[in-house]
Amino acid sequence: MTFRFKGTVAIAVAGSSIAHGLGATPDEVFVLPTIAAGAGQTYRFSASDATNCYLAQGTTATSADVVAAVNHSIIK
Repeated sequence: MTFRFKGTVAIAVAGSSIAHGLGATPDEVFVLPTIAAGAGQTYRFSASDATNCYLAQGTTATSADVVAAVNHSIIK
């Protein structure tokens, strides 16, 4: 079975820990930022772990749609 987290989250310039609740380190993390003018890029400042995804924003805080997934063993 594949487990997924989907949500819209706030991402700070200094970085944000996004709790995904999957119970395992995600195999995939997708981020679709809601970019404000001049906001810069959204990026991972640390590898995801079994509890959180770690995202930061370039120059202005923004929100983003985040999808994290732990794939089925057949897909891995």
